[in-house]
Amino acid sequence: MDAHVENAPQLQVPRPPKTPNRPEGIANGSGRYHGGAVVRRVNLIKLHAAAFHFAKTPDCTAQALAQVVDVNVRTVYGWSRRPEWHAALDALHFIGDRAFARESTRDALRDTSGLVEAAFEIYKKARLDGHTPKKAVTAITNELRINRRRINTWADRYEWEAELETHTHEGECNFSVEPRQ
Repeated sequence: MDAHVENAPQLQVPRPPKTPNRPEGIANGSGRYHGGAVVRRVNLIKLHAAAFHFAKTPDCTAQALAQVVDVNVRTVYGWSRRPEWHAALDALHFIGDRAFARESTRDALRDTSGLVEAAFEIYKKARLDGHTPKKAVTAITNELRINRRRINTWADRYEWEAELETHTHEGECNFSVEPRQ
């Protein structure tokens, strides 16, 4: 070698420090380790299978998709926020609503079963007997064995107090299970 090349100052490039207690490229089996951030891999095969099923049955729920592709429901909700999900639906020429259908809640099922009407009748009777709203709710919880919070929710949603005030002088309440707008 030439003498002037050997005597030239060497440029020192600092190397990034190694992460303690972790071999390079491994992060507890959850993905690859890259400089402090764990990158989780998406199972694109399952994601595309879920997108295909969703495109064929757009009214399905996230729970149904999770069962079809054998993943957790939270995984399906995570996929729906990723660009790969939308790219898969675009590749299938899906133009519909991309939101998941929601299963009816327990509260809605109880509304249709007549419990709300029965609870209102007990509430109305207790209030007309002179009880306070809190005592009327207690009467409902004792008779129907329903949670106090649920009864308070129904009373607010269907405006039981307003219904009683407007129909007290008329005698008969025309209560319906239609929530306020």
